[in-house]
Amino acid sequence: MIVDQKTSLLSELTHEEAVARARALAPAIEQRASAAEAQRRQPMETVQEFIDAGLVRMLVPKRWGGYELSINALIDSAIEIAKADASAGWGYTFLVIHSCCLAHFPEQAQRDVWVSNPDVMLMAALIPAGRFRRVDGGYQLSGSWAWSSGIDHCQWSMLTALPESLDGPPHVFLLPSSDCTILDT
Repeated sequence: MIVDQKTSLLSELTHEEAVARARALAPAIEQRASAAEAQRRQPMETVQEFIDAGLVRMLVPKRWGGYELSINALIDSAIEIAKADASAGWGYTFLVIHSCCLAHFPEQAQRDVWVSNPDVMLMAALIPAGRFRRVDGGYQLSGSWAWSSGIDHCQWSMLTALPESLDGPPHVFLLPSSDCTILDT
């Protein structure tokens, strides 16, 4: 089934089809491997191919326009991509896996991210590095996180921080990546 609505499924995707689509992308990914190495990130053409093939929706819940496949489909498709370029396989895995994390967030967070774009990609820095404190209307978050593979292609960020007072558990925050500054280290 192919539809025009951005929040609807592009076409049905099964585990086997995800692997086949990833395998079909491999030759072009292999040709761009040296460019990826020189840029220290996956070329936008590679990321766009992941999007166009519907692969970034693999773990997105169906109600948000995804395919809701198993983690095994991600693993098997990542292997096909990694055969062409290991760094592309690594980056692909991180660009897709964080949707699985977001699917466990509250409904409103999922809506904020996926309602207008089920192809959105998320980065995650899950080792607590920043600090947060409660303020009127929510939280104030600050800090510096070490790294996150694929960050240059992500529209949303999941960042883990400790309370400023250090007297409680860490929290994971979801925010638009545009609210972050990326330091090229």
